[in-house]
Amino acid sequence: MAKIKVGIHTLTNEPEYLTEWVNHYRNYGFDHFFVYLDSSIVSEPNIDYSNTDYLTYKVWDCKNSPQGQMRAQEDCCKNNQDYDYILMIDSDEYLMTKNNMNIKQVIENLYYIHGDFDALALYWRFYGSNPSFLDRQPIENYRQWHPNNHIKSLVNPKKVIRFNDPHFATLLPNTKYIDELGRKVTSPIGNHTSENIWIKHTYTRSKSEWEKKVNRKGWYEFYGRKMEEFENYNKSCVNSD
Repeated sequence: MAKIKVGIHTLTNEPEYLTEWVNHYRNYGFDHFFVYLDSSIVSEPNIDYSNTDYLTYKVWDCKNSPQGQMRAQEDCCKNNQDYDYILMIDSDEYLMTKNNMNIKQVIENLYYIHGDFDALALYWRFYGSNPSFLDRQPIENYRQWHPNNHIKSLVNPKKVIRFNDPHFATLLPNTKYIDELGRKVTSPIGNHTSENIWIKHTYTRSKSEWEKKVNRKGWYEFYGRKMEEFENYNKSCVNSD
């Protein structure tokens, strides 16, 4: 098959954590990063926001709501139609694959099994630590998890009409939206599968970070998260890699 061009999009208010995230996805074969920066954040003084041959920054008004995130996703698709696929993901989410296949190998394998597709649903595994970590650890230190039925999406930007949910794209008619098993996907919540590919969602990475997020004016204030949720999420991580 022809060479696949795959990008990745995120909207973040935590640019201080991007180095590990970018390095992870470069190792997984992504060609370019479209990083939208929440305009409400105070830029970290030690971060270089210069564009590179593999990374493009864009300041974006999130309007303190998921609507801002969805409009950013649409903007990314509209302006990057030369890509075969773009992964819509958050900066605390890490694509993982069985046997460390890169994203292009995953796509080629799915083509072979299920034929061409226009969007791929990737299910969450929520990763935490029990007992919980006080401070942030490297991503590989998080091995305890529980399954979640929410998806994130790898989409063909040429087939996207809009995002009515940050997790799920509305595509043009006569398109194919599947999960790793080839099952048809019709909503942002489905029947979990993570046999060969999944999203490692480090939702409760450390107690100190959770406290910072709860007290920040932004996404976590909008959703009304509480400190006690931190331990509850971690205790639910009963599976282990």
